[in-house]
Amino acid sequence: MIRYDFNMKRMLPSALTSVVGFFSGFQLYAVINLLPFLLSLVEDSGAIDLIVLIAFTVLILSQMELGKRIATHSAASSIRDSVVWQSVAFLIFVLAPQSFWLIIAFVGWLTGFSATQIALGRWTLLSNKIATRHLEATLTLVGVGLGIASAKSISFFIGSADILIYSSLAVTVIASFHTHLFSKDNPGFFGNTQIWFWRDFFRDINILALFGVSSSMGVMIGLMVFFRAKISLALIGFGLFVLISKFLFSFSSPEKIARFAIYFSGLIFAIDSLFSETLIFSSVFFVLFSSIIYTAVRLSAFSPKIPLTTSERMAVHGLGFYLGMAVSGISKLPNITFGETTIGVILFFIVTGYLVSFVPETAKSEN
Repeated sequence: MIRYDFNMKRMLPSALTSVVGFFSGFQLYAVINLLPFLLSLVEDSGAIDLIVLIAFTVLILSQMELGKRIATHSAASSIRDSVVWQSVAFLIFVLAPQSFWLIIAFVGWLTGFSATQIALGRWTLLSNKIATRHLEATLTLVGVGLGIASAKSISFFIGSADILIYSSLAVTVIASFHTHLFSKDNPGFFGNTQIWFWRDFFRDINILALFGVSSSMGVMIGLMVFFRAKISLALIGFGLFVLISKFLFSFSSPEKIARFAIYFSGLIFAIDSLFSETLIFSSVFFVLFSSIIYTAVRLSAFSPKIPLTTSERMAVHGLGFYLGMAVSGISKLPNITFGETTIGVILFFIVTGYLVSFVPETAKSEN
């Protein structure tokens, strides 16, 4: 059951956090793998790059508006509405009779997926207990990892797109029903809308640092997607994160840990480039370092000085993440070699880590 008091010491039920994470991971794998298959059933099977470009453009342009809209609803209902939105878009996606509706559904699903992550992150940041934030972030990541692993297992052992679709729909129904019951029993907590302007972002070093580390996380995940990293190795990264996460974040501030995660990401990617043009080590450590950054942000690292709601802060995190993924997509252009990609990515990590080092760290007493 949910616990709360007037000091906002509350947490999501463990089951809900894990279920929504599992639902997100399962659908994420299903959508990525079903997109080429579904396109082959409609008009144009060669438009994947165009569809992804359209979807990411819409998502990036609407990210801050998503955060603002979610801030006007209660924390409980925003989780439910985001999951339902994502579920309906997925249903249209798998039933789309034409490429037009497939594109619309994919854009809607990606936006719903982002809204779900913002709503979950918003609830986590509403707690003032560092242990609660850490637990919820960890459970969400574990749920995402298990969801991806389960969807991959179905695809690997059964190999039927229809079975993957039916399984995804079953997971979707369970997650939607679960979040509906949760929002029905818990009225949630409302936030206050804030007034800010885009120029304020460039005056707040914390917001710029949050955007930078989020972009680094997006670059890592984007490279794994575009270079087809092995999921089995990625799950090892999830396992390492679960093992060391609690000790790691008790050892130092979230800001410092996130900064060193960026530095080590550049080192690991350099090692991969020296031995082969595949993400052997990066498949493990990119997941580990991305999980560390994900958790650091939800532990209130780089808390903004300008008046942003918690959902808008998560929207900034998402904006950086998706832009980072979009930058990674440039690495697959025909005239760009793996060596050139390596140099650019390593330079990006070094510069970002260096600039983030100027951000004051959060004192442990504040956590």
